[in-house]
Amino acid sequence: MIFAEIIGWIGDAPVQKGYTYNLSKGEYEIYVYRIAHINRDGIMVDYSWDQIKEFCRQNAIAYCPELFDGLHKDFEYERFVDAKYQDSFAGAVSLSKESPCDEGICIRRE
Repeated sequence: MIFAEIIGWIGDAPVQKGYTYNLSKGEYEIYVYRIAHINRDGIMVDYSWDQIKEFCRQNAIAYCPELFDGLHKDFEYERFVDAKYQDSFAGAVSLSKESPCDEGICIRRE
């Protein structure tokens, strides 16, 4: 099971009202943020973040931008608390004035 976010445009309308993520009209992209395997017994196991990235690379699929990867002890949570995405992470990913700055981030602990 692949979980992803669709961004960009559907025809002349943004997929998310007001947010085009700097894509041209008519373009869209898919960003994977979670993959789970469900076996015959119905048991679901999530892929690790490294497995997700590898799966996406092998299948030419984009995955969500990664803002931090490292040890828990090195995680500076203050950087992420009450911070606007555009102000705090400029340079980490491509941003435009049409990118959401109040949207949340996902913290995944493995």
